[in-house]
Amino acid sequence: MRGIDDLTQQTLTKISAYKLDVLNGVSDGTRFTNFDAENAYKCVEWNYKKCGYRSPAIVVTENPLEMQMMFNFIKAMDSASRFSDYQSMYPELFAQLAEQNLDRFNTTFGSRLRSILRSKIGSRVSANLNSNFLSKLDNQLCAQLYSLFSDLDSQLGPKMSSELGYFLRNDLRPKLRDQLGFVLDNHVNIELSKQPKALSENHLSYLFTANFYSDCIYYWYEFLRNELDLELSINQSFQDCFELQRKSGICQAIYSEDLCVISKYPKRIRWNDDCQLHSESFHAIEWSSYSESTNLESYFLDGEPISSKLPTIVGQSGITLDSFITHSRIA
Repeated sequence: MRGIDDLTQQTLTKISAYKLDVLNGVSDGTRFTNFDAENAYKCVEWNYKKCGYRSPAIVVTENPLEMQMMFNFIKAMDSASRFSDYQSMYPELFAQLAEQNLDRFNTTFGSRLRSILRSKIGSRVSANLNSNFLSKLDNQLCAQLYSLFSDLDSQLGPKMSSELGYFLRNDLRPKLRDQLGFVLDNHVNIELSKQPKALSENHLSYLFTANFYSDCIYYWYEFLRNELDLELSINQSFQDCFELQRKSGICQAIYSEDLCVISKYPKRIRWNDDCQLHSESFHAIEWSSYSESTNLESYFLDGEPISSKLPTIVGQSGITLDSFITHSRIA
């Protein structure tokens, strides 16, 4: 069983290249630009089929707030016997949904959703749109894909695999898990709470195979496999899963048995030197949006969300950018 002292310095220095691969395309908008709906469909379908579930109907949105609103909008439409009020109240969401490639999804719910859009009459049949389905999906994927940890422990020992995991992930976690995970989710929750009641429900969205943090898990695995020449029993499944994830351009998704709503990556992310979301003049995270009503304004200073009015109030009533920032930090 190998220990950390058995690794050469040359091997350890390769970790930095793996870290760069993890972050490739996240902050500069490349993953947003390269988003391909067909690849996103394939990624979602692989995860469902791996766990023995039929593929869901899949809807694409531009940002996590829009994703949450769209999932709620479809739930409201499906549960109402008539939903003309929803169409008039939320025309942007209705128009965005109508533009989706729903003909691709030959599921019972997919057919029902197409019928609802055509007839403007709800199904009066409750579909399985409970986002707690995510826990079932996650547990089954963990059981099938995380069996690699027993392989790693048997070949490396738990101490060594843990230490190597720390070397690779220690400065990725603040960005990908803490900031783009916890901090961004809290920010979305605040913005979601401002929406009308029908659209304000929050749904779970983290799945380790299709999320901001997924590449961190995959490249840690790849470093161990490649640099230590390990033979792992689930290698092909792991490769298939994360190749689809990287091509998909999915940064978050809401999963239910009949419906999956996904969000694209941001167009741009700005950080400070401490790996915190930060910009003193622009959005720290720039998202695309389908309409003004589904826009997600993400202003952050040193990792903390601040008022979305920053660009408009500066210069008014003697307010300077510095004074606004100082006030925001104190508050």
